[in-house]
Amino acid sequence: ADSNSVSVVFTSSFANTNYSISCQLRNTTDSSPSIYPMIITSKTASGFTVKLTGNTDSANYYLDWICSVYNNA
Repeated sequence: ADSNSVSVVFTSSFANTNYSISCQLRNTTDSSPSIYPMIITSKTASGFTVKLTGNTDSANYYLDWICSVYNNA
């Protein structure tokens, strides 16, 4: 359904929030998918939330993401 945010909950939490997030929207179904800029609005050890600039125009959008731990030197 239409959505303007996506919440990701990890199956295993990180020790803290010292991780980086890389994500993008995917829509390989619609013939002319719209573009929705996004921003991460919440980040915890157990997940994060992404806010889109508007409601998606179909239910064919998926958030592809990967997280990796980083060290602050």
